[in-house]
Parts: sequence; C-alpha cells; structure tokens
Amino acid sequence: MSDNTHIITVVGAAIVSDGRVLCARRGAGRHLDGYWEFPGGKVEDGESQRQALRREIREELRCEITVGPLLRTSVQAYDFATISLSVFLCHLSEGSPTLTEHRTLLWLTPDEMRGLDWAPADREAAKLIITGSVSVTESDMNHPESPTTASVEDVRTTLARKEVPR
Repeated sequence: MSDNTHIITVVGAAIVSDGRVLCARRGAGRHLDGYWEFPGGKVEDGESQRQALRREIREELRCEITVGPLLRTSVQAYDFATISLSVFLCHLSEGSPTLTEHRTLLWLTPDEMRGLDWAPADREAAKLIITGSVSVTESDMNHPESPTTASVEDVRTTLARKEVPR
C-alpha cells in the first residue's frame, strides 16, 4: 500500500567547482535506485534547511560545504511519500566528496548533466542548471534564511569559479 500523502522535507546540494556540478547516482537497495540526484537528505525536527544540508553532506560525502542561494523547491509525489525538495547552490569549503551511500559521484558540466536520468524531484533544479535559468518561488523568497533572488548570473559566476575538485 502506498502513502504518498506523507510529506517529507528534503534538501539537496548542487555543489559546484571549476565549472562542474557534483552529481550523485543513488545506490542499490534504496528508493529510486539508479536515478541521479543532488546529494542531501531529510530535514530533521529543529533544523533549518541549511543546517540539515550541511549535516547531510558531512554524513554522506564526508566533506564540508558552504550553502549559497536556493535554486528551486519542487514537490514530487512518489508511491512511498510526497517529497518537498529544496536544492541550494553550494561550494566545497573543506575536504573532498567521498563515496559512501551513492553508487557513483561525477563532476559534470551543465551540458553533460543533460544525459543523466534524474530522480523526478531533482529534475527541475537540474534543468535550471542545464539551461542557465534560475527561478525562486514566491514562498521560498519569504523564507528568512533564503535570499530573495538567485539569478542566472549567480549560477554562471559560481560555475566559473576556478576551484578544482580534489
């Protein structure tokens, strides 16, 4: 029996470095096995989205990030629950991503991201990066921790940074 009325708040990190974005392929034995996603996870009680994202990346990838502007929040109904996913533009601040929970980690250019089979909840944020357009919904703009805008120029500037993944 499915319960897609249960809403789970999830955050994802579009980690960028040297014009590339870290893309993660979900591991075997998990929901959405084999789909590509932005790494992250569930927001726990008492955590802000940004706190949850830093914690999840520390746990999943064994590195530290700086969380930048919100790119997109999307809602996707699956057979197991409804996911509300907020994807943030991020940068590595310490360490390098380590493969722990995912099947594969790849640093890809926005054009290379086009060919991946993205998890349905991640598709909107991936499309924004691939096409170079960023949209923030009105409800996200009112969130106290989120910036009021995330422009195409923010994404281009971030992708143009010359930080080499280790």
